[in-house]
Amino acid sequence: MAPPQTSPQNTAPLPKAPTFPVDRRTESDPQRNRPIDPRTFNTKPLPVLSGSRFQLKKKSKGNTNSWTTRPPPRSTGFTEKSKGSAKKPSIWASAKSKFAAIQSLCCRLSQDGWLWELSAWTVSAVATIVIFVVLGIYDSHPLPRWPFSITMNALLSVLSTIAKATLLIPAMEALSQLKWIWFRHDRHNLSDIDKFDSASRGPWGSFLFLFSLGLRRLASLGALIIILSVAIDPVTQQVLAFPTQPSNSTIPYINYAESYVKAISLDSEPPQPAFSMKSAIYNGVYAGSTRLELGIPPSCATGNCTWPLFSSLAMCSECADITDTIQGCGEDKDGDCEATLPHGRNRIQPIDISSMNISITTNASQSAKYAKTNPAPVLTLTQMLNLGGKITASECILYYCIQTYNASVTNGDLTQKVVKTWHNTTGQHLDSTSIISVHNVSPVYQNSTLTPPADPDFNIRGDTTYTISGITVTAFSSYLATLFNGTVHRESLGSGIFSSDVIQALYTTPIADTMANLATSMTNNLFVDSGDPVVPRQAGASTSMETIVHVRWGWLALLPALVLLTLIFLLFAMLSTSRRHAPLWKSSPLALLFHGLEGEIPRESPKHETVSEMGLRAEKMVVNLAATPNGVKFALRI
Repeated sequence: MAPPQTSPQNTAPLPKAPTFPVDRRTESDPQRNRPIDPRTFNTKPLPVLSGSRFQLKKKSKGNTNSWTTRPPPRSTGFTEKSKGSAKKPSIWASAKSKFAAIQSLCCRLSQDGWLWELSAWTVSAVATIVIFVVLGIYDSHPLPRWPFSITMNALLSVLSTIAKATLLIPAMEALSQLKWIWFRHDRHNLSDIDKFDSASRGPWGSFLFLFSLGLRRLASLGALIIILSVAIDPVTQQVLAFPTQPSNSTIPYINYAESYVKAISLDSEPPQPAFSMKSAIYNGVYAGSTRLELGIPPSCATGNCTWPLFSSLAMCSECADITDTIQGCGEDKDGDCEATLPHGRNRIQPIDISSMNISITTNASQSAKYAKTNPAPVLTLTQMLNLGGKITASECILYYCIQTYNASVTNGDLTQKVVKTWHNTTGQHLDSTSIISVHNVSPVYQNSTLTPPADPDFNIRGDTTYTISGITVTAFSSYLATLFNGTVHRESLGSGIFSSDVIQALYTTPIADTMANLATSMTNNLFVDSGDPVVPRQAGASTSMETIVHVRWGWLALLPALVLLTLIFLLFAMLSTSRRHAPLWKSSPLALLFHGLEGEIPRESPKHETVSEMGLRAEKMVVNLAATPNGVKFALRI
């Protein structure tokens, strides 16, 4: 039997496999990326079948040109150099890989979509809302004090800058996108590309864009937004004003007196006023014609305080001209006539060039002017004055009274005015024999009281009694009677003879001014040193001039208006891109490189060296964005 015929395919010898150096290092080998010395390569026949999972193996016996195949050995996860576990990727490498994937996704969403523009508009809107919220919180409120000396103007400037910067991103990108829609929709001059680009880069280009294309296109809205954004910064600076206004602060107090019980009592001497009151008496007498201010500086820390009407024990004075009561000398005063007052008080002879006689009494019934009233006088002073033969007479009285005050402090200056005065017109008479005699002092310590009737209009209660201690009454009467009793004689043009310095002060100053200053000075002393264990105080209201925040909302209208217009403009660009199937290239310069001008450009000049030359030629070229055999291109339509 003949042997079976073998097929040519089975009998044809396999071609000899070429040998190439093989790198047996595994992927996890740290030496993988280092250069390999060719001398260390092991040569081995490579399989003929590309991509086969099998390996060729040369037979060791028989036909040297025959090859057999076998599956590759299963991977055990070990390398020749490392029998341990496979090396795991590091945490840093894994995080880096994930970050790169997220970054790639964000880039695609921002470049191939509107995520970046919408996010920027959202930031602008949030910054605008924050501006309104902050200004609404502090409007008409005191100027806040923030850490690190941050001011409201600084915060407003930062927020407005953020709003402006993020506002321009969607406006400029949407305007750039309208460029592709402009050419996708119709044929236009090639120079319009440059106009759109210039408009999307800043206010000046947008200004020229409005003049070239007019306001009929919605693209002009984007140019207008870019132009108006220039005014955001100066307009924002006009939003805040910082006026000053009074504000309530700590409670201020002002002293007043409900009694006076202070005097110096000696066993062998009549009582005398306290040293502080003596100082006040001398201060009033020597003040001259300068009127003293009523009141003492109260406790007003802010320098601006007000008090309601309040009443206090005070000293009052009144003076009257009693020249018409002079007796003993007629119109002709030459010769040895003697002028006298009723009740034998004060005598003066007109033969002196000038003279003065002052007498003191504490008996109100002896007063010619005040005989019908009884204000519980401290003293009654009569003055007869001869000035060059002209004899005049005055009578003044110093007495306890109740005064109602309207006090206020403005910028640290106290203003205290008397709005009402009350004194006894009926009641107890304190005659000179029971209180004091000029030559023979007989102290009688009898208290004097004053109880004014209720008067709600002047904040006077009907149950308040003001008291002057008996020793104080005696001390005042005794001391003032001695102090003010004296005479002046001037028989020539030379110096006069004054019985005391106080009499000299009374001679050189109108008696009414001196008595008014005396009463004011003694009243001020009552406020601060009345001898009362608990000094009464009137509470008031303290105000200080503080800086407040005033928001002029009209100046803030521009920013939210531009934010709203930008959203409308951005949505229009998005919808137009979708409806007209325009490529979403926005402001990418790569679009002009990859989708440049299709068609041969007319060669009017050998070179296009300057921008102006290219601009002039672009004005004459009409293109549109169309599909061509080479893809979407700017097709030249001449």
